[in-house]
Amino acid sequence: MDVSILVQLDSSIRIHSVDVLYGEEPIAFWSNLHHHQLHAMEVPRPFEQGSSVTQGTTQNHSRIIQKELNSPMGVAVDWVAKVLYVVNSGDRTIVALSIDGSKKVTIISTETERMYDVVVDPLSGQLFFGDWGVPAINVAKMDGRLNRPLVVSNILAPAGLAIDYPTRRLYWADMKTNKVETVKLDGSDRQLVKHFSHEDGIPLSLDVFEDFVYFTTLHTNTVNNINKFGNNNPGIMPISQHSMKVTDVLIVQEQKQDYRSECYVC
Repeated sequence: MDVSILVQLDSSIRIHSVDVLYGEEPIAFWSNLHHHQLHAMEVPRPFEQGSSVTQGTTQNHSRIIQKELNSPMGVAVDWVAKVLYVVNSGDRTIVALSIDGSKKVTIISTETERMYDVVVDPLSGQLFFGDWGVPAINVAKMDGRLNRPLVVSNILAPAGLAIDYPTRRLYWADMKTNKVETVKLDGSDRQLVKHFSHEDGIPLSLDVFEDFVYFTTLHTNTVNNINKFGNNNPGIMPISQHSMKVTDVLIVQEQKQDYRSECYVC
């Protein structure tokens, strides 16, 4: 797999989680955990035919769109309603923001030990997040209503979450059970993708594309993949290595954002 650097950011910027809103000018959003900020920046479209994007070819600069956060972690974009969802881990909340950051509302507030990531499914009008206090993976409406546990058994520390939209399945990495698992979006048909050995590392963040789960492990600077079906998994395949620790992985694929949905938070 060829890997190109689209944007070289200032070394003081520490990205924890990232997501992208597609359109004529795609926008990337990411959380800066240590500075308690949410950033945004227009990014090029490297998947267009004939394009060749490498480090230094863009003059775009990141901008801070929200400063009033407390240890922001997971970020997810509702591409239908044009709403951002951020795990505000220091306050144990999930907040919804306008894409320019000018409007912010708390939609979920918990007493949990920690929340790590959030993903959204505009087609069903739901969001999913990991709760380390119970522990569980919860599901709620995208305005925060009807918050309830979806996965509660044999789960300890759900970290990265990802939705495989074509198959309507949720994937997650558990940092304490050392597993990547999956269920349908209604919580049924739970399946093990991989149980990681000590040598494999601790699974952290992930995304799904076609037949593979792409993931990072704690304290490493590599991106790897495994077969998403789990059956007779041939093992971990390294994809790329970087000079700094990798905290999130996102597959940039325009067709992921289906607009056949209702607006729940506008």
